[in-house]
Amino acid sequence: MIAERESITAKLCSFARAYHSLGESKGMFNDFLAYDLMGSEEYGRIGRLIENDFDDSKSHGQLSFNPAKVYRKLDRYISPIPLSRIAFAESELASFAKENGPCQYVICGAGMDSFSFRNKNRNIKIFEVDHPDTQRYKLQRIRKLNWEIPSNVTYCPC
Repeated sequence: MIAERESITAKLCSFARAYHSLGESKGMFNDFLAYDLMGSEEYGRIGRLIENDFDDSKSHGQLSFNPAKVYRKLDRYISPIPLSRIAFAESELASFAKENGPCQYVICGAGMDSFSFRNKNRNIKIFEVDHPDTQRYKLQRIRKLNWEIPSNVTYCPC
């Protein structure tokens, strides 16, 4: 089990990407793998945590969350930074790789980012840098999903 303090940021960002991709028909970014990578149980747990103002004791026994209550907090306090950063970075990377050919992309604090699996350009060498516990959690999820790690991806715990 991963220590919560090492993974909550990764899980919040993943939740924001999944929530946005599941609910926004014309969103700025579509991370169609974020929900799968999180899993329904963790997605629900993070949703309840947000709904209950990050007081885990209030969500005891709840199985789901109210999307309307979560949306306001998510849209105002959580989603803008990771969604805009990822949309911008991935767009610029695609343009750079198209113009320059093979390149490297280092994702510092990669968390539960799914770019490695959404990326179709194998000329982009990807390095995912993160805390060992967070990376271990992510790799466990990847194994559970039976996803094959692309050959152009390297995980760098630090």
